[in-house]
Amino acid sequence: MKPIKLLLLTVAISTGWFTTVNLAFAQTWTQTGAANTNWFSIASSADGSVLFASGGTTNQSAIYISTNSGATWAQTTLPMTNSSFGLAVSADGTTVFAESGFHGSSPTNSNPLFLSTNSGSTWTSLIGPTTNKTSWNAMSADGGKLIVGMFDSSHQHNWVYISTNSGATWASNEFDAPFATPRVLSTADGKSMSAMIGPMLLTTTNAGLTWITNSMPGSFYVWNSIASSVDGTKLAAVGEYNTTGAYVCVSTNAGSTWSPINTITWSGGASVATIACSADGIKLAMAVTGDSLYVSTNLGVTWSKTTTLITNWNTIVSSADGNKLAVTVYGNRPAAHATGGIWTSQTTPAPQMNITPTNGNLTLSWIVPSTNFVMQESPDLGSWADMTNTPVLNLTNLQNEVILSPPGSNVFYRLKTP
Repeated sequence: MKPIKLLLLTVAISTGWFTTVNLAFAQTWTQTGAANTNWFSIASSADGSVLFASGGTTNQSAIYISTNSGATWAQTTLPMTNSSFGLAVSADGTTVFAESGFHGSSPTNSNPLFLSTNSGSTWTSLIGPTTNKTSWNAMSADGGKLIVGMFDSSHQHNWVYISTNSGATWASNEFDAPFATPRVLSTADGKSMSAMIGPMLLTTTNAGLTWITNSMPGSFYVWNSIASSVDGTKLAAVGEYNTTGAYVCVSTNAGSTWSPINTITWSGGASVATIACSADGIKLAMAVTGDSLYVSTNLGVTWSKTTTLITNWNTIVSSADGNKLAVTVYGNRPAAHATGGIWTSQTTPAPQMNITPTNGNLTLSWIVPSTNFVMQESPDLGSWADMTNTPVLNLTNLQNEVILSPPGSNVFYRLKTP
């Protein structure tokens, strides 16, 4: 067999092609057709096309779905009433994990956890009666592994519940961290799960049998939100210490050590912030209540404000490639122009194609993009032809993959918008 030379991999947009691009700061936010109300949680499929959001009054909200990146919304069947919902969704957008009492804002519910495997058409109660208020939830990319944090304010204790079989059975761990609500995370494959509880970051790789404990930086900081890359190695946390601004820090070793705390200042008394992360952990997006929206394309080293609109930004989510963002607005908090709603932003993706030898074949892969791309091949970089190979989404890393037989001669590959 003729030796295979290193192939040149490029990314093409329209009729031109290039290898890298950075358009993250040229963002435009658009308000969707969602109603002006109190929007709580929002969750996104890997490509950003399917969104689920919960909105309504403080203690009673409905769950809505959008299958066109937020352009239009439809109400799903409610799993229960008298609740606000926290949401997590599978990579393909069909499996939805809902927990009642999002951020402890509603009374304790006897059946707090629900799962839908048909995009919210029907729901199954998962865990049965519990006396704890739920706080945050997360799931693996395939929807099979679930984690939820619970908080009991009367006893000042925390619980983390984990299921590895779509909620059929659960294991629980109790932690002693007064006045702290667990913020939970899961890697794409569900093999590693974490809970940020006050000044602690707890991580398990065996569904809660044992935990590794690391300390969050700044013992006096209140950490509001944490986000993770798909493999769990890169983490980003945002919080507050006073009304000076949002405090952001990152870790590149699963929380063992953290970068120096970066302060993003603003005028006013805003305090609460949420953060989202791309699959590779490089692109971050942050929503600050009573202030603005920010993005970073270098793992939090530098940040840019992306809108001048000051309102009650609530929960922000990101597509896997970090180029499609969605954020909710909570309408009842005092702030200028706080009318509620859901906003989205799309920047042009520039996926990086990788090539890996696999059992005598070649695997081409790239993070699932938020815009459709077509694979093309060329023998000479002059003439290009569309390829018919259908990419398969790898749920362990959120990469589109195509396996090819080794070519008999040099071949160039690229991705191009249709």
